[in-house]
Amino acid sequence: VGIVSRANLLHGLALAPRPRAASQTDRQAREALQQSLRQAGLPMHQINVTVKGGQATLWGWVDAEVQRDAASAAAEAIAGVKKVRNELVVMSPAVRAGRGFV
Repeated sequence: VGIVSRANLLHGLALAPRPRAASQTDRQAREALQQSLRQAGLPMHQINVTVKGGQATLWGWVDAEVQRDAASAAAEAIAGVKKVRNELVVMSPAVRAGRGFV
C-alpha cells in the first residue's frame, strides 16, 4: 500500500530476468525459413515468422489453405526447426477487402 515511484519501477525492471537472446541457430533457421517461403511465392508481407528454441511459429494470413500447408511443409524442412506452430489464418482477398485489410 502506498505510492509507486519511478525509482521503484526502474529498480523492478533492473532486477527482472532478462529474456534469452535468440541463438545463432534460431536466427539462421528463421532466415532460411523466410527465404524458403519467399521462393514458394507466399505473401511475405502477410506472414510473420519467429524461431525460438527450435520451434518455428508462423502467424498472419494467407489466401488459401494450400498456402497454409505449404508454409508448414517449408518450416518442417528447415534444419534446426524441431517443431512448427502454424497460426496462419486463411482469409481470401475479398474477405480482407471487406474488413479493411490490405
